Amino acid sequence: MNFVCVCRCCGRTINQEFLYCPWCGKEKVPENDDYVFENVMRQLEEKQIDGRNRRLIDIKNRLNDLEQDLDYLVLNAESHK
Repeated sequence: MNFVCVCRCCGRTINQEFLYCPWCGKEKVPENDDYVFENVMRQLEEKQIDGRNRRLIDIKNRLNDLEQDLDYLVLNAESHK
């Protein structure tokens, strides 16, 4: 059974026997559980904020497209009166 730990630099899980993180290449340093937990939580919060911002931008773009379509439909309906 392989045990894993968390890279202090990138926050990804790595095999506990590794001397270097295969994801970011940083040397593995002895862990401080509080530091690792805070680092992982900070990265999770950043990813959640990024995801939320991407969804908001997507919603804004969709609303702009719908508004343009509605303007076109209104103009088209008015021209047929």
